[in-house]
Amino acid sequence: MNNVVYKDDEEYPELLRQMGKDAPKQLYFKGNWSLPLRARTSEFSERFTLKGSDASQKIQNARSDRSSSVLQKVNFSESLSPPQQAGEHVHTYDSEKLLSLQKFKEPSIFENCLAVIGSRRLTHYGKQAMERLVGEIAMNNITIVSGFMYGGDAIAHKTTIEAGGRTIAVMPCGIDKIHPEDQEDLYNEILENNGLIISEYEGDMGPALWTYPQRNRIVAGLSKALLVVEAGEKSGCLITANCAKKFNRKIFAVPGPITSSVSVGTNGLIKEGAEMVLSAKDVLGYYRSLDSYSKIVSFDHSKSPPCHSEAKPKNLRSFANAQDDNKNAQDDKGFEKKIIELLEREPMGVDEMSRNLEMPVSELGVKLSMIEMKGLIEMKGNKYYNK
Repeated sequence: MNNVVYKDDEEYPELLRQMGKDAPKQLYFKGNWSLPLRARTSEFSERFTLKGSDASQKIQNARSDRSSSVLQKVNFSESLSPPQQAGEHVHTYDSEKLLSLQKFKEPSIFENCLAVIGSRRLTHYGKQAMERLVGEIAMNNITIVSGFMYGGDAIAHKTTIEAGGRTIAVMPCGIDKIHPEDQEDLYNEILENNGLIISEYEGDMGPALWTYPQRNRIVAGLSKALLVVEAGEKSGCLITANCAKKFNRKIFAVPGPITSSVSVGTNGLIKEGAEMVLSAKDVLGYYRSLDSYSKIVSFDHSKSPPCHSEAKPKNLRSFANAQDDNKNAQDDKGFEKKIIELLEREPMGVDEMSRNLEMPVSELGVKLSMIEMKGLIEMKGNKYYNK
């Protein structure tokens, strides 16, 4: 039996409903549509001595319920053994502490969504930019929405998971079909990490040319803003951007080298009024200005540390180091000269240059992107050339 939410249902995302005639009539889904209260049965068991299986079953049911309201229906005072038998103090459901707990709900996965899209053939610069931006944004209780395709979409989903955030994948096919098929591992990772897979199509219907733009409108509609990281002149990302404009969503774009074909679209968006993004703070500042962001509460910070926490995913630490290297590289004429001399011998890919220079690919990719932006080198295919 399919999990489905209809447009008239209370649980239907409000931002989609505001799309009017463009809103999908129904959404099929897999995963946590509304994240439940994060209290576990085991946590209750540690504090309460349960009498019989009835109360235990009710608490178990509360875990799978879509809200914490079911907890209010459990008469704990009748279901718990006397405290003296348990050797501990018992809070019944009408006690002050438990009533306080009932008001403390996990925010909806739809509360603050950001659509993140990019070219299916991201450059090293685009990949580094997306990973750095998405990683930090996802750590700040913002759900990342994307379309599950190769390149930018997949990197957005993966980076969100690595940062301990939540992500929604909008499919261009039936809810029971994994497309692309070779991204099954990513599909499962999304579901295993409190993410959501959604589609307006049921069953195992395959994708078609017309389902991709239909999917794009949902990606844009679910989100309060759109972030575009690299897009060519005729990229499908621009379809999503047009949808975002139609639905009055905020649009952010990462600038790119004027010599790069996959930056023509993003640079064009900036020229047309999209906000240029130079760091995650540009996007976070917008979300923090929203009333809905200030209402966010979270029970579980074990995977999603707050922005002031010292705990950060290792990939973000390495990107922070790479960012410092970028600043040094801008004035490092010696390094630029070394790259130009290397490419004078023959065009090279990043991996080959990494071996020649004995430098990690991640660090080299950032440095090369900065040199490319200065117009000293350019990428054709998978290799760099001197200009």
